[in-house]
Amino acid sequence: MSQLHFDIISIIVMHMRKAFSIFFLFLFVEFSVCANSTLKASDEKAVNDVMQFRLTLLDKDSQAALTKINEYKNSALSNKELSVQAYLIIESFLILEQFNYIYEANQKDERLKDLILPQVRKLDEFIEKNEKSEINKWLWTIAGDTISCSLGFMPTGEAMKRGLVIKTYYLNAIEQDACFSYALMNAGQWFFQAPAIGGGSKTKARSYFEAAVTNAKTPAEVYYSNAFLSQSRFDEDRKEEAAALLKKAEEVKKGGFLVDKMKKVNELGYHYFYYIMHRKEIDKKIK
Repeated sequence: MSQLHFDIISIIVMHMRKAFSIFFLFLFVEFSVCANSTLKASDEKAVNDVMQFRLTLLDKDSQAALTKINEYKNSALSNKELSVQAYLIIESFLILEQFNYIYEANQKDERLKDLILPQVRKLDEFIEKNEKSEINKWLWTIAGDTISCSLGFMPTGEAMKRGLVIKTYYLNAIEQDACFSYALMNAGQWFFQAPAIGGGSKTKARSYFEAAVTNAKTPAEVYYSNAFLSQSRFDEDRKEEAAALLKKAEEVKKGGFLVDKMKKVNELGYHYFYYIMHRKEIDKKIK
């Protein structure tokens, strides 16, 4: 998950709230190969390497990050030892990173739609062709992330339905591994931001964020899980705890975009989840 992925949760919320109010007033890989929910050790390492790589991008501007992503993508996807599922997971993560950094530079960039929608279709096809038990927790989670990025290009009704699918995918990953920090923190974001009528719950979100911190194993998981939990604490007016959690994240990555932005937003009296729903307004105050 990159620092910019968090903006896409706001797209889910905007579409879901709008929809609920209406109700109530390129294939690089052939997917015929059967999936395996347990990745081999070399596949797991390759996926974790991508997660660590993404963490290194946090202190780079958009253009520098895109250059690094393209270089890494060419190298990572040339690995002939990757399984079909691991290839798709890694490819999706890197496409999501490209999307995120293009979005950061220009939210109306014409490349965004053509970048994300084909990958959504590819993931949909893979999931349709394989049994639930055969799909790995990483693929469930990145599929949810990728759908999130695509919601802004969908009609309201479709976006609402797909927004609920995202939650299902995150919970599928957690069902497979209750200690999977990456899916736990993403589920936490979904529950925090979704309207209550659509299943949202800040109490549930907090429990997922806490579990993500408890089960964080890699530097990337430590960084992001502490950052998210800090904003849940800030929302509860537990500001000292929030600051301490951000400090733990900074011990992993000093000068990372996400924590730096959270600190600035908190100084203005807002939490980050509020910021992603009111980005333009608060960015003006920060500047």
